[in-house]
Amino acid sequence: MRQLPGAFARQAMSGVWLTGFTIGGDETELLVTGRVVQPDLVPAYIRALNREEVMRGRRVAELRLTAREERDAPGTAAPGAGAAATPAEAPRRYVEFSLSAVRGAK
Repeated sequence: MRQLPGAFARQAMSGVWLTGFTIGGDETELLVTGRVVQPDLVPAYIRALNREEVMRGRRVAELRLTAREERDAPGTAAPGAGAAATPAEAPRRYVEFSLSAVRGAK
């Protein structure tokens, strides 16, 4: 199963970043978590992974997408500056994904 991390490295995609990677003890279960800026990158990323030999024979058991939004912490204005002096930071939006893939007929 040493080939699996290499498969993910070869299929790096702009706008997709992985946050977690777990291989089940018997190597039949795989869980990948990450984030994307555009949700349509998730199916493109899955198609790219499917080109890897080590991914053949696996099926997607579960795919979850969750929209997220982050804002900068309040109170970052310079001392003495009024609240109106600092423009509001635009929220950062992204989608978290969780992909569970299994090998065999589970």
